[in-house]
Amino acid sequence: MGFSDVQVAENAIYAVFHGRSFKEIVKSAQAGVDLPDDGQFIYVFNLKGDPICKYVLDDYIYGIFVDEKKYYCCCRCE
Repeated sequence: MGFSDVQVAENAIYAVFHGRSFKEIVKSAQAGVDLPDDGQFIYVFNLKGDPICKYVLDDYIYGIFVDEKKYYCCCRCE
């Protein structure tokens, strides 16, 4: 809950997090409040699920593409 995209790579798990529960999304929609679907955080976990780090972005994103061999993560913002 709260994640909009998860990518499992060879060495880690990368997840875009928006931090809203399903209840909060439904309640906001019923009240006519338009919440962004995107997240502003990327969490990185090892393959056992233990947290490694958290990136705070200056814009909202929905999905990611990860290439660990070149050590970059591409995000598309709209």
